[in-house]
Amino acid sequence: MRQSQFESAAAMRPQAPHLDPRLAGLHTTPKRGWWGSRKPTPLDNPPAVDFHLRLRAPRRIAVVGLKGGVGKTTSSILIARTIARQRREPTLLLDSDTTYGSLLLRLGVSPVASAHDIARMGDPGSLEILRGVISQTDDGVWVVPSGRDPAQSAAFSESTYVDAVRALYRYFPVSVTDCGTGLAGSLMDRVVTASHSLVIATSASMDGILSAHNALQWLGSSDNRGIAARTIVVVGNVPDQPVIDIAEARERLRGLCKAVVSIPADPHIAPGGRIDLDSLSEETQRAGAVLASLALSAAASAQ
Repeated sequence: MRQSQFESAAAMRPQAPHLDPRLAGLHTTPKRGWWGSRKPTPLDNPPAVDFHLRLRAPRRIAVVGLKGGVGKTTSSILIARTIARQRREPTLLLDSDTTYGSLLLRLGVSPVASAHDIARMGDPGSLEILRGVISQTDDGVWVVPSGRDPAQSAAFSESTYVDAVRALYRYFPVSVTDCGTGLAGSLMDRVVTASHSLVIATSASMDGILSAHNALQWLGSSDNRGIAARTIVVVGNVPDQPVIDIAEARERLRGLCKAVVSIPADPHIAPGGRIDLDSLSEETQRAGAVLASLALSAAASAQ
């Protein structure tokens, strides 16, 4: 093969993410000098939009983390509790994590019926029957865990998800699914396909932004490619001095998703215990409102 043919073949091969010229230039932020600190990096989130949209039918929002510890469950709670407070109507928060995650702990509620129980029960026929079956927060979020114990969570499957959603969806104008990690597998494929909007939680790091970029590209080329345009990337736990340029990261993802939202590091969230919205900083509450409103708006726009 001639040299020009080698070069042509090489040019056609997909590039590894860290060699991709569109991404390799993602810069770290300058370090602080001996003369003092820079001003804190502004989050520069887009504005929140109207929560009081008219929904043609119940809407489902899925929240996924591309790896552990990136704020997936925190984002799910911010979205569900903010929507419930703003719309003043029951909002479902369904856990589909097969690893018995921290959703119940972070909400401060005890497990009652799990998704398995709801799937076996089927459609109860009225919301009133569900009141004695499903755990609720004081601001209108109804919480269904994947299991009442680790073994039951581990058995959560695509069929469990489908049967639980069929039993519940018509009673809740908005449902939020706190998913497991990653987008692969039949369960996640079903959750994403059944959702009207998607939230991808990632970290304020180079590998986090690259993972989000690759996931968005994959979504854009999949059979369910419309979901990419209704996807919000949430960059969690962003410190005053992030290790990468968040504004540049947002620009890199522009055009691949609906929006990028940054959630600041918050001392109330850091311990990993119960999340009380009223204890969050004003900046975190504003960012949470932006995230929730955009996820809802994207879901409302789906056909």
